Amino acid sequence: MKAAVIAIGTEVTSGEINNTNSRWLAQKLEEKNIEVLMHLTVPDEESLMFEAFDWAEKHCDFIFTTGGLGPTTDDFTREILAKYYSSTLVFSVKEHDRLAKLLADKGVEIKEAHKQQCYFPKGSTQLDNFKGTAKGFMIEGISSKLFALPGPPKEVESVWENGVVKQLPEVAQKTKLYKWEFTGIPESEVAEKVEALFEGTSVKLGYRANRPRVIVKAWVDVGEIEAFKNKLAAVGELF
Repeated sequence: MKAAVIAIGTEVTSGEINNTNSRWLAQKLEEKNIEVLMHLTVPDEESLMFEAFDWAEKHCDFIFTTGGLGPTTDDFTREILAKYYSSTLVFSVKEHDRLAKLLADKGVEIKEAHKQQCYFPKGSTQLDNFKGTAKGFMIEGISSKLFALPGPPKEVESVWENGVVKQLPEVAQKTKLYKWEFTGIPESEVAEKVEALFEGTSVKLGYRANRPRVIVKAWVDVGEIEAFKNKLAAVGELF
């Protein structure tokens, strides 16, 4: 199964803040055996957001958005998603009461602006957030499930742990990732010899150079792990 992660916010595209959410979500999805096809970052512009959703809907089983669920005027992800999926926003009195109590416990009076966090696309599933005020939500999309998450990293983690995980299916592992490293050997030399060793197999190879180390990555079909390990034993003899 495949996923796309879409970070929404002009503060992200401008470089004002680092997009750590996409990396974190990708790692979590890989642990669930869900392949992440692409990370997209779009500003707070409806047309570009629509284009990102179009691409993800065509290629992915799951779409994850981060950002734009807060109480300010530039937080309009929920409005754009409702429009994209030809839905309407429904006000949740229950969520308003919960939010009012949450803020009151912190000595803060709920304001008019907070009300926009109490609207959810019709038919969507709310996802709990115990680290902030904005709940996430899940929409059954055109061909994908879309998960809308808030922007702050701690809140992304909370919504993932308390809402997203229970909505994801169990996906059987088809490939296993192996890593090993060489020190003091040029990347080109490592690649040349390792590629020759696994030529003719289905093993997919990748490399990451971080001088003086070269990390080799190999994605192996689970049915071919024993054959891979037999070849892997010969790697040390190459150098």
